[in-house]
Amino acid sequence: MNQRLANVQAREREGAMGFRIKHWSTATPALSVLFLLSLVLAAGAWLSISGFQRSAIRLRNARGMPFRAIVFEPLAARRLMSAIVVCQPLNSPPEAGQGLILEFVRRGMLVVTFDTRGQTREENRVTLRENVLAVTALDAAAVLNYVSARRDVDRSRVGLIGHSAGGTLAIRAGIEQPWVRATIAVGIAGDVTHELPRNLLWLVGLYDEFRPLLQMQEVMEASNAEGISQAGVTTGDFQLGTARRLDITATADHFTEFLNHGTAVRAVEWFDSAFLGRPAPRPRLAIAPWFLASYSLVFLFGWLWLYSRVAAGGGWPRRHPRLFTLTTAGLLLALVLVPAPRFGFLRADLILWGLALLLGVNAGLRAGRAVWLIPLGWLSFLLTLVVNQTAYFWRSPPLALALPAFAFWHATGLLNSYLFIYPRVLFFSDYTSAVLRPGWPVLGLLALEMARPGIVLGSVKRLFRKPDRQPAAAAGSRTWLGLAVALALFSALAVILWLRAAQGFVDREALQLAGWVILRFALLPFFIFALLKRWPTRWEASSRRSGSPSQGSRPL
Repeated sequence: MNQRLANVQAREREGAMGFRIKHWSTATPALSVLFLLSLVLAAGAWLSISGFQRSAIRLRNARGMPFRAIVFEPLAARRLMSAIVVCQPLNSPPEAGQGLILEFVRRGMLVVTFDTRGQTREENRVTLRENVLAVTALDAAAVLNYVSARRDVDRSRVGLIGHSAGGTLAIRAGIEQPWVRATIAVGIAGDVTHELPRNLLWLVGLYDEFRPLLQMQEVMEASNAEGISQAGVTTGDFQLGTARRLDITATADHFTEFLNHGTAVRAVEWFDSAFLGRPAPRPRLAIAPWFLASYSLVFLFGWLWLYSRVAAGGGWPRRHPRLFTLTTAGLLLALVLVPAPRFGFLRADLILWGLALLLGVNAGLRAGRAVWLIPLGWLSFLLTLVVNQTAYFWRSPPLALALPAFAFWHATGLLNSYLFIYPRVLFFSDYTSAVLRPGWPVLGLLALEMARPGIVLGSVKRLFRKPDRQPAAAAGSRTWLGLAVALALFSALAVILWLRAAQGFVDREALQLAGWVILRFALLPFFIFALLKRWPTRWEASSRRSGSPSQGSRPL
């Protein structure tokens, strides 16, 4: 009986997946090599794209409504530049298309994108409740007018590119402003004519959840006079503005195609062809997506490497958690005050990285973690995407050769989007000025950790951990707590759905598409995850049989 109780307590100390210190220490050399390799790649790529200036401007549309736009201007540009207007989805920050933006700027193009949240209530388009499409179309027209009025821009070489709902905006702006030379719609379909918008490229990821290739082929067929639907075939004439093509990037889904390398090289080729009036060669390499990918890996491997050092070494952060918390918080707050506007993104990302390290180390002092849950969840979703595209592999077997590249670009695209791009606007009200302005989430998390190290992630873990045995009263309270969390999530979802309906984004077609996407992509990952989860569980069992947790190592 005592031995059984000891085994239960050992499993609780190890956590859900039973990773112990010796496994971290084994991984430390590999993590250090991966960190250094990613750092070298990121530094080398940055040297070729760092020559630009980012600035914010305030414009007014035809209704007099103010909004903010972000201008990326190359420092060593020619006297007359090409200009690209990037239309990201409505709820996305200006950096949502950063892979494209930096690549265009690196090639000497002026780039303008939208800050849909703005700095004031009047500038905010995300919370606008009516006429959103009409208002954002007026905003796009105002940006195009600004671009065409600049003396350093060649008006005959102006293009539009947009993703998802931003692609709808780009198409509409290209139709309403027929002088725009080229338009690229990424991951979206729309109603167009054979002539407008001029020089139109339909670009979609092979694994796009919302736009199947058969649908995009029908869209392509309807958009050109020759009735051609085959992907990769250019119809029409660039000089006359009637060029049309459907392109597919085999390494992206809907959520990563705007940061994808294949998207960048195809976009550069299309704009060069439209501006020259004849087909241009496709570049073999786009530096900016590689920079963003390696940049994300630097932070990931660096975090894991430092964390493994703390876990394996049991140093002063483990012995003196409050001192470690105060020291780390002081360094993070110092980064806020460093006057370096050119490195605003880096400072903001370093603060997010350091905050994640602080939360992780403090939580590791309290209990183990299910370290495989996140990668297994990602792998489950990745396999779901592949399974749904099996028919295309049967028709075109060479597509399967891109599966390793798809895994790389999908993982790094999600890392960059959900570790940096979207969290920046949630944690900082301004991250481009001389002094950063962190929002209440950053200050609140730091205050909680300084008051009680480990409380943030420790509370989350206690919420989801399921002990082997628990009293009936504790089980009942845990059930009510779970129901409260589920109710809060459904309430938030209802509010978002109501807001999108008021904005005009929810109709019968959108609801049908949502149901179809849920059936295809939201159910299968859970079954795949359940199967994959057995592997680390069996590995844990075999590891436990090979040695006792108390011999030679201590659980996290």
